Amino acid sequence: MPEAPNIAREIVLGTGMNVHTDAYSVSRACATSFQAIANVAESLMAGTIRAGIAGGADSSSVLPIGVSKKTGARAG
Repeated sequence: MPEAPNIAREIVLGTGMNVHTDAYSVSRACATSFQAIANVAESLMAGTIRAGIAGGADSSSVLPIGVSKKTGARAG
């Protein structure tokens, strides 16, 4: 398994889509889904694509949480 998998590519391959289908991931903390949809909408409006799929999934396990050691210790 890759160390940093591309979830978009995994979805394309896992659903049987053509292996030449463009797929890329974006990372915008809590706005990942919004950014993906905006990218597809922009490409549709520009005429560079005829159809697109957008979605998002976030994992807070890799995001830094800005709290002091004291506050973090109290939170568990």
